[in-house]
Amino acid sequence: LFHRLTIRVNRRGLKVRSRSGFLGMGDQAPPSEPASPDAKLAEALQSPFSASGVRADLNCAFLSAGKNASFVHVTMHVDAGDLSLAGPPYNRWAIVHMLVHAFGVNGAVLEGGIDKTLRVSLDEDGYRRAMKYGLIYAATIQVDKPGPYQVRAALMDDKSGRIGTASQLILVPPMKTKRMMLSGVVFPGAMGKNDDITPAPGPMALQPGTTTPFA
Repeated sequence: LFHRLTIRVNRRGLKVRSRSGFLGMGDQAPPSEPASPDAKLAEALQSPFSASGVRADLNCAFLSAGKNASFVHVTMHVDAGDLSLAGPPYNRWAIVHMLVHAFGVNGAVLEGGIDKTLRVSLDEDGYRRAMKYGLIYAATIQVDKPGPYQVRAALMDDKSGRIGTASQLILVPPMKTKRMMLSGVVFPGAMGKNDDITPAPGPMALQPGTTTPFA
């Protein structure tokens, strides 16, 4: 059942951007077959409510544009302590299922995106950094054209079934203008191996007075 949402504001000059509605089921709905883990993950990605079974955060930056497409760099920061890491100290591991998609202003999901099952593999130094700084998943996704988008990510720990979600709004600027534009700011702690999940190289949060490079 589709529930339509209407948002109004009392102050003039404000613009509101939201989803047009959401799919939901009433409390008295008839029982159905248990959803598969993949279906639960897809549902979490579409839900307007966040899931915190695996604590995560998302950072997006507009990188470059091709002739008929624009691209967004996505960095997802994951709390390694929420994953079911197993194995000896020299090779701790876990399996995660990752979804990353961009949504337009009308709430429709764009084609493409990320849908992958990944193996987290940590040696002793990697485990130490992962527990101290977290894990980083980095990827690049394509969007159709300039404009506002909501990028959403959902991750599921394969062993426990715990799910975490995160999202961020990003404005992809038009490239035909000659004006200077800021794509986004990326700090060393958010740099990761593209299309893989690895220990963060440093802290994600910076203390006042800290000197750090950025891109």
